[in-house]
Amino acid sequence: MQPSKAELYTARLTIDVTPELRGRIKVVAFQQGMTVAEMLRQLLEREFPEAEQEGAP
Repeated sequence: MQPSKAELYTARLTIDVTPELRGRIKVVAFQQGMTVAEMLRQLLEREFPEAEQEGAP
């Protein structure tokens, strides 16, 4: 059985963005068929990969 999202993601990150940016983010997430949280997790994983993924020991 796979762990739930609540079990996988236990740290919460809060940022302040403009209402316009929030709206753009929501539109893009909807167009891609995902939640804002899912889309931002993917973006953060791409931008900040684990050291092992970069070839570092």
